[in-house]
Amino acid sequence: MVIKRSSMVALFVGLSLLAFGQSPSPARLGGEPSRWYLIKAEDEDTQPQHRGAYEFWVEQTGVLNGAMLLRTGNGRRPLYELQYDGSTLSFRQQPTGPRLVLKGVGDKFQGTWDSGLNLPLVLVRAWD
Repeated sequence: MVIKRSSMVALFVGLSLLAFGQSPSPARLGGEPSRWYLIKAEDEDTQPQHRGAYEFWVEQTGVLNGAMLLRTGNGRRPLYELQYDGSTLSFRQQPTGPRLVLKGVGDKFQGTWDSGLNLPLVLVRAWD
């Protein structure tokens, strides 16, 4: 994955804002991966058992990376076309599948799939 210089600047700004608690970010600059849960928006005030678990991290090269965590064992599936511009996070779970597009709102991300499926989703920091 190649990230343009302007994207790197936006990523750095977004990650810097996270350090000061002003914007959600899928990863922290350096350190351990941050874990997030993807849940239906209607379940946001609960801790539902049905959720997708993801981790995001920044490589030594400054590239944002991520994976979907599999429920069986300690498996991970890489995310495809992962992009974050400081306010919008998007990725695919499959190389040719639909793209999940989420906008940062407060300390979470809200959005849905670009396939036309009207399923409001929220990406929140893991609670366990």
